[in-house]
Amino acid sequence: MKEGLGRRQEKKGQGWIGMKRKIWSVILTVCMVLGMMPAMSVPVAASAMISYTVGETKISNNVAEPIASATGDGWTWAYSSTEGKGTLTLTDAYIRGADSSGRSYGAYLPADTTIVLNGDSTIASGTGSGYCVAVCCDGALTIKDGDAAGVGSLSAVGGKSSEGDSKGLEADGTLTINSGRVTGLGGTAYYSSYGIYAQTLIVSSSAD
Repeated sequence: MKEGLGRRQEKKGQGWIGMKRKIWSVILTVCMVLGMMPAMSVPVAASAMISYTVGETKISNNVAEPIASATGDGWTWAYSSTEGKGTLTLTDAYIRGADSSGRSYGAYLPADTTIVLNGDSTIASGTGSGYCVAVCCDGALTIKDGDAAGVGSLSAVGGKSSEGDSKGLEADGTLTINSGRVTGLGGTAYYSSYGIYAQTLIVSSSAD
């Protein structure tokens, strides 16, 4: 009787050992399959996206939603959500973006923005390790003179970039200079430095 009981316990122990081996085999197989799968990208949270800004003032709730109005020293911002167009009016303004460990913009604007020049204004980016752009627009950008007393002007000065590009003016679309005096200056950059960078540049004969 004791011998029979011992054999049953021995078989039971061998069964448990076999079961553990099967479990570990399944776990290793799953790990190997997961290891061979391509890495999946994780969507960037909306809070991590770069907002549209003028200087260090946000002019959007996030990249997709510019706000209707904002003001600062020497500038005003107005946006029509029905038309999808914005206007940045500069009046003898000096605007500078913050220095950054990444990108730095003097003004980061949504597509279909018009900059109106009253007096002499300067927009400069800060310094950074990424792109340093004084005026960057996500699409078409128009610049025009609004100074009835003379010719309005804009100097766009890109800051030093330790690992990227530096640009004065950049438009991810058509840049149209209807009137006024516009100067773009790129700063010291690790890669490239541009005064004006756009997909298409249109300069009116009335522009200086």
